Amino acid sequence: MLAIRLPADVDERLDVLAKKTGRTKSFYAREAIIEHLDELEDIYLAEQRLEDVRAGRTKSVPLDEVRAEAVKKDIGRILMEGTEIDEAVKKAVKEAILKHKQAGNSIVGMKDGQMVWLKPEDIKA
Repeated sequence: MLAIRLPADVDERLDVLAKKTGRTKSFYAREAIIEHLDELEDIYLAEQRLEDVRAGRTKSVPLDEVRAEAVKKDIGRILMEGTEIDEAVKKAVKEAILKHKQAGNSIVGMKDGQMVWLKPEDIKA
């Protein structure tokens, strides 16, 4: 349960809104908190971090280092999961096969477990 005191003008606006829409003031207070909590956390946590840096309790990290670490983590995740790489390879192969077909070129493919030359009209891309 949360009880809050609002400035009179805000409370009045909230009351009017609730009456016009048939919803409760609590509904709108909840919606406002949910909508803006991320922003408030960012602002106040950033201010706290800045105070800590200025007071020498922690040190700042250069943006280039933060970016480099983020890239390493992202590349590591991509390599470990492999799905993005698999999808990119599948897409590239499909595009290459389609270009060969459109250019009227044959390609080597598999048919009934054997490697065969596929004519452009036999290519399914």
